[in-house]
Formats: sequence, C-alpha cells, structure tokens
Amino acid sequence: MIVPGLSAAPDGSSEDRVFRALCDAAPVGIFLNEPAGRTIYVNPSLERLARQPVSKILGGAWLEAIHPEDRSRIVAAATASSEAGRDYDEVARYLHADGKIAWWHLRTAPVRLDGRLLWTIGIVEDETQRHQAGEAMRHSEAQLLQAQKMEAVGRLAGGVAHDFNNLLNVITGYAELLTRELPADHKGQARIEQVRRAAERAAQLTRRLLMFSRKQVVEAGPLDLNTVIGDMEAMLRRLIGEDMRLVFSPAPDLWPVLADAGQMEQVVMNLAVNARDAMPRGGRVVVETANVTRPGPDFTKPAASYVQLKVSDTGTGMDGATMSRIFEPFFTTKAKDKGTGLGLAMVFGIVQQAGGTIDVASAPGEGATFLIHLPRAASASAPAAEKASVAPPSQGQETILIVEDEAALREMVGEILVEAGYTVIEASGPEAAERIGTTHLGPIHLVLTDVVMPGASGQAVADQLRQERPTTRVLYMSGYSDESISTERLNPGTLILAKPFTTEALLRAVRGSLDEA
Repeated sequence: MIVPGLSAAPDGSSEDRVFRALCDAAPVGIFLNEPAGRTIYVNPSLERLARQPVSKILGGAWLEAIHPEDRSRIVAAATASSEAGRDYDEVARYLHADGKIAWWHLRTAPVRLDGRLLWTIGIVEDETQRHQAGEAMRHSEAQLLQAQKMEAVGRLAGGVAHDFNNLLNVITGYAELLTRELPADHKGQARIEQVRRAAERAAQLTRRLLMFSRKQVVEAGPLDLNTVIGDMEAMLRRLIGEDMRLVFSPAPDLWPVLADAGQMEQVVMNLAVNARDAMPRGGRVVVETANVTRPGPDFTKPAASYVQLKVSDTGTGMDGATMSRIFEPFFTTKAKDKGTGLGLAMVFGIVQQAGGTIDVASAPGEGATFLIHLPRAASASAPAAEKASVAPPSQGQETILIVEDEAALREMVGEILVEAGYTVIEASGPEAAERIGTTHLGPIHLVLTDVVMPGASGQAVADQLRQERPTTRVLYMSGYSDESISTERLNPGTLILAKPFTTEALLRAVRGSLDEA
C-alpha cells in the first residue's frame, strides 16, 4: 500500500518501507494525520480494533464511531493539540457496529522536520478489559464500604435498642405495679394505660431496630414461601388498595428456606407497603418466587441453591442517591407523618439474619424491583413445636438472685418478685454476683441474670455460681439475642425472657424455671 505523503520522506524510500513495516507489526493501533487533520495511514492493529476496513477508517468513519458523549471532547482536544503542536492524551468510548462499547486510550504527538509540521502520529490502545476490571474493583469497594456502613449502623441500632428495652421495661413494670395499687375506678388508671400504650408502641420500634441489627430472637424452621405469601394474599390486596393490582406468581415445587414465618410475613408486607406508597396514582405490584442456582464467589467454591423472592412495582422509582440509603434506619422519603423509616431497614435485617441477600434495581419513573435470595433449606418438614409447660403466676418462697447492671430495672424486678413472696438478692454485675455466691449462707434457688453485661456475660455468671451451687437454676433475660449468646453455646431450649416483659411474663418464667423437673 502506497501511503500518500510518506514517499516524500527526506531520507528516501527505504526509511518509508522500514517505517511502514514497523507500524504494520506494532501491537497497538497507529495512525498518521496530515496537518489539516486528514487520516492518511492506519496500521492493521487499528483496523482490527475498529472492526472497520482501512478504506472506511481513512474516510474518517472511526472518528464518527466515537461515543457521542465523548466525540466533541476528543475532536476539540485533538484540534487544539494539533494547532498548538503539542502532545494529546485522552480516553474515549468507541462504539462498535454491534453496539458494544470499547474504551480506547488515544495519544498523539507532532512529527516535525526542520521546524515544519509534517504529520501527527497517533497511538490507540484498547483498555476495555482494564477499565472493566477497574469498574469491578470500584464496585466491589463500594459494596464493601456499604456493607461496613450497614454493619456499623446495625451494631449501633442493636445497642440502642438493648438499652432502650431496659428503660421501657422499667416504665411498663412500674405502670403495672401502679395499676394494681390504685382502685379500679381511680382516674389515674386511664393515665397509666396511656403510659403503657406509649411504651408498647416504643417497644414495637425497638423490635424493628433489633430486626435490622439481626439481633432478634427468631424461631427458624424449614418454610415454604409460597404458602406464607399465599396465606397473606387476601390481606395484601386489602393493604395495597383497590386501585392497585397485585399479581402473585409462585414457582412450582419451590424449595424450602430456613426462616421465621412471622419475619417472612414482615418482609413481604413491608415491600408491598413500600410499593404501594411509590404508586400514588395506582399501578401493579408483582410478587414472584423461583428456584435459582447462583455461582460461587470464585472457582474454588461450588454454585449454591437459593429461593428467590422478587417484588416489583410500576411506581415512581428512585435515583442512585436514594437507593444507597434506603436500608438505613430512620431514612425515609415519605412525609413526616407517613412512616418511621424502619420498614426497609427491618427487611434488610431479617434477610441478613436468614443468611440471604437483598438487592434493588430502580430508576426515576421506572418503578423498583427488590430481589431477595435465601439459601435453600435441607428439608421441607418442620419439626413439631414443643409447648413448654409453664405454671401460671403464683406466690413463691424461694430465694432469687437478680444480676442486672441497669439499676432501675433491677429494682423494679426485685419489687415485683418481693410482692410475689420471693426473697430477693440484688447484684449490680458479675463481680457482685460472684461475691454474693461466695458469702451468702442460705440457698439461692434461682439466678435471674441479664445475658449481656459489662465485665462478663450472664452465662459466665451462671457457670461460676453453679460450680458451688449445682442445684441453682438459671433464667436469662435479654433485650436481644446477641452474637454472644450463640458464642456462649447456651443449651438448646434455654429459657430467655425477652425484654421488655410484663409482670405476668416475669412471674410465669420464674415459676416455670423453679418448678422445672
């Protein structure tokens, strides 16, 4: 191929042939432009990169294939560098005929002889793989940062909920004591009832926080999601309203998942409410289930089986900034009196606690799709629940050691037990409990201890006491089921009194623990 202009090389045609041989063999794309900007030569590598014949490239077709959003920038930069006689270095997207996008690194430099600009030489390198790898790394880093942020928020939410449950227990406990002390027709009864109701609403908020932080006590068992959703279908239709269409598409022979039925109902209900609120003028909510197999994170791990729950709507959709925050507690785009911002946070926590993942895809005006994957359970047959035989609340004469670092809660529990006839010894923490266990001369029939305390856990306190008093029974109370509970390996079936608890629940649990065979 005779390249116009090259034959005029000052040192003769031999250099021309050497130059062309070098350029033709180069592993990167090379082109030559005249000072006026016309392309006069392209090498085979650029022809392969552009997926266009030389004739079209020389005609300028390769520049027309630069992504429209990058083209003006590239042309302007190339023109400016050519006019100024300086190097040019830009990255642009190139559109192939099949619609695929390649990332090109374009660099040019002026070729001068005796101060006269002869040509502009350009080099094109395909950086698509490098760009994709960088994007994948940035995406992974963003996911890691998001996961770390959510984990930190979860720990904070769990700690706040735990401490708040202690305070709520004090409020509800003393409210019950006052209710019993005042005459039934006393005007204070109505006020106490308002206090109790407010405390119960606050307790519901803490339960949602605990679900988000994955520290809620659950009763997980093999579960058929189709059955759970099918039983809810009529209620969901009423919930979303008559102007919206609900479509439930259950997969046949759906695999079981290991989850808590009540929590799965909360997931579906909150996603349905979220979809309803995103469609103020009506629309459609689609709930689908499917069996899916997802590849492992790398080649060393096999693919795993999951049950997929997909909830999509035709609502207003969300932008990227909103989607990055929707699972945070108390974040909401709704009006001040329309939501607490805990619905999706609770969904996130439930799914995480079940060992699953949740993703969302959305764009303004294009609705939203929530995609949940839950690990497949080994068996569909749920074990029969064993009903604990718990005696009704009654008076007692035994000695109970209360170990609780929250003073107000400890005193309130002590008052209730003393009124029920028990002898009560109070310990403000693990060290005080150890001293009492060593110095108290009489029997200690029951240790009522918090699970999580500064210094040592309730499990450690109980183990220490039972070394010297093996017949002493133990009842745990907790504002949440922390990781420490599983770490401590509490025996299966161990009774945990969940805070906030009522007076009746406390007395039942105490009596049941003391009377346990």
